[in-house]
Amino acid sequence: ELYYFRALALKKLGRLDEARSALELSLGENPWHPDSLLLQGEILNESGSPREAIEPLERTLKLQPDNPRIYRQLAEVYSGLEKYELALEPLDRAVILLRRDGVDLSRLAEIAGEDAFDRMIHGALLLERHEATANLLYKKSICLEYLGRFAEGVTAIDEALEIFGEDKQLTLKKAMLLLSDGASIEALELVLGLCAEQPESADALYHLAWIYYKTA
Repeated sequence: ELYYFRALALKKLGRLDEARSALELSLGENPWHPDSLLLQGEILNESGSPREAIEPLERTLKLQPDNPRIYRQLAEVYSGLEKYELALEPLDRAVILLRRDGVDLSRLAEIAGEDAFDRMIHGALLLERHEATANLLYKKSICLEYLGRFAEGVTAIDEALEIFGEDKQLTLKKAMLLLSDGASIEALELVLGLCAEQPESADALYHLAWIYYKTA
């Protein structure tokens, strides 16, 4: 796995061409090394070759069908190619897997009992899963917005808000989806509420002005 770790380090340094060369050596030794295939897909996508990224990602899925990172990366590829309908299935699958991991971590936290260190570790991992899930639901709402499925986009944002509670970015995205879906009063109420809570938020004021402009 030496070449894989070299490729990983090079990717973090932004040296993508060198990382690709290291991965070729890694996959030359083991064409079905899952971490190398996933990293190859990520690098191909980031370096402007999204179509080429699909093949190694699909090969990785055969090896690790329950890895949410692979589905998330496939969704990134399809979104970048403006194939938003194709992006929805891997997004949904990644959300399902992350939620399942969250349930398992919650059970582990219960088993840990009074061990403060274990509870801290499980809590941090659970928070990471929650943040990743909410982020995927936000990306799902964007895909649905491009497809003109605004009501479904609102549902995705509501699911993300259930995880995070209050969040400015999610609330503003929900307001814009409501506006596009013809629910301008609900959109206005959401943004007015946000402006009352965060009167110095430039984003909230911009969205408020946009709603007034679109409904004038």
